[in-house]
Amino acid sequence: MGRDCAAWNRSEIRILRRYYPRHGARFVADRTSRTIASVRCKAKRLGIALGRHRRVPWSPQEITQLRDYYPIMETGLLANWLGRSRCAVFNKATQLKLDKSSGLGRNSGRFHSGMRLTWPAGLNRRPGAAIGAEKFMSSRGYLMRKITSTGNAVRDWQKVHRLVWEDANGPVPDGHFVVFRDGDKTNVSIKNLVLLPAADAARRASELYSSYPKEVRMAMRALGKLKKAISEKS
Repeated sequence: MGRDCAAWNRSEIRILRRYYPRHGARFVADRTSRTIASVRCKAKRLGIALGRHRRVPWSPQEITQLRDYYPIMETGLLANWLGRSRCAVFNKATQLKLDKSSGLGRNSGRFHSGMRLTWPAGLNRRPGAAIGAEKFMSSRGYLMRKITSTGNAVRDWQKVHRLVWEDANGPVPDGHFVVFRDGDKTNVSIKNLVLLPAADAARRASELYSSYPKEVRMAMRALGKLKKAISEKS
């Protein structure tokens, strides 16, 4: 509740303007710690419209996965795995003239008495993102890019701002960090990036933290404690 009452900062508004028209309110809410209602309200106030035609074309890889698993997998689970709606999966399967195996009906994505939801043997619960795909690291707010497919998430996903800086200047020296001039982690333009020694980067981060209102600092500390508690229990 308190988070939604707080003013939107530049980074949040940038995320809203960039992703709301195509990806919708839930996508933005997950990356700003705002409620969906708050995102929609802010978008309306700023005059940011949600695109009416946001269909994402099916890739050859997705079509292959659909052909392989639609007959043997509940539609709802398959939709979650592919990151698409149940309706989109059903319509594409109908277009491709795919049908369910015996024991799985057309409404297999819906729960009913006696139904067992199982994953086919050997199928990862999440498909691997394509190299070059980007996502936000929700814990820190950094934009990440997949550069390899080794199966090691730490190795495969790298911070985009660091990649941008290295493309222009070469490898980051040991003991240095690439930081944002304006403090906006979504602004990965090379003009907004600067290389600093670790000590200077830490001092700059401390000054930025001190510039926030007391209420925001208290909320940040509380969030940090919550994440630590969740990590220790998991």
